[in-house]
Amino acid sequence: MEDKLIIAVANVPVLYDCTLFTYRDLNRRNQAWREVAETVGETDNVCKKRWKSLRDRFRKEKNMEKEAKRSGAGSAGGYKPWRFMAVMGFLTPFIIDRETSSNVPRQTLPPSTLVAEEESQVDSESASQSTSQSTSQSTSQSTSQSARQSASSSQPGGEC
Repeated sequence: MEDKLIIAVANVPVLYDCTLFTYRDLNRRNQAWREVAETVGETDNVCKKRWKSLRDRFRKEKNMEKEAKRSGAGSAGGYKPWRFMAVMGFLTPFIIDRETSSNVPRQTLPPSTLVAEEESQVDSESASQSTSQSTSQSTSQSTSQSARQSASSSQPGGEC
């Protein structure tokens, strides 16, 4: 069934090519699924569900293949290609990895440069923090001293 489904979907680009104008036409896609279901001999819901499973597996296998080819990746265990990889190869141009986001900035400089910059940045931050802390402490001390003096001089009776 999978072979027939893959070939049937491959012949109907409106089901996988999101660059086509008709891809957004839900009625056209539903009609295409009915045609595929008729070719395969299953219901359109069964075909949709099975196609989603096959497509997701294809994406997963492509990612695993990319990881296996990565520099420094060990070849222990080896990578055995999925049996439908060649047949579903027509999907490769339409499988697009989404941009990921993170709150951690990307490292564009060599690690040794980043470490030196981080250390100098930490040193300058700690120096500015200690300066601002000592300034705020001396300001608060002088404010509290002047407040005590004015409070003692304004009290009736003062010192004995």
